[in-house]
Amino acid sequence: MSWSLGEAKSLAVKAARGGGMPWGMAEEAGFAVHWLQSSGMPGLAALAAYLEWRDGCPRDVHDLCPVALGTALMDAGRGVPENLGTLRQPLLLAPFIAACSPAGMRLRWGGAEAIVSEAGFVRKAGSADAFLAAEAVCTSGRAVAEVAEAVTRIPESGAQAMDRLKRFAERTYAPATEASRLSGAGAGTTDND
Repeated sequence: MSWSLGEAKSLAVKAARGGGMPWGMAEEAGFAVHWLQSSGMPGLAALAAYLEWRDGCPRDVHDLCPVALGTALMDAGRGVPENLGTLRQPLLLAPFIAACSPAGMRLRWGGAEAIVSEAGFVRKAGSADAFLAAEAVCTSGRAVAEVAEAVTRIPESGAQAMDRLKRFAERTYAPATEASRLSGAGAGTTDND
């Protein structure tokens, strides 16, 4: 089984909201996952790992949030600094950097290096584990855009990340009550399946 990019984005938004992000930030997380997955990168897995970490974190985590930083950079419209600081799941920052610098930027963290632009995400160095670094210092620099291979569906290998995100998305659902069933939600008092 595979999923469309739209399904992945929708799940990412619900999961981010269920993970405690405000609606606007959740929408931005959905944008990031869609953009990464369309370039063949594991945006679903990065968001799942970030939300799992955030869920167990008792302190304010905005200073380590790649979605918050990315949104702030886009809103400020002042360009991208070279030192982006320490971030959790820095892969999630890439779509925002690409939006800020459509002609191309080089991103580095840990052993990972990529060029991001409006043309997508192109891996330059690093293993799959390096791109999914839990926490790393992230830097940027000017680069020339390269065209990324476009992906249109989430492969079966993304199933585990989808399941992890579904657990967060379920937090946004209202529980069924007898009153809701009687007023038309679900089958009511007759189950004709």
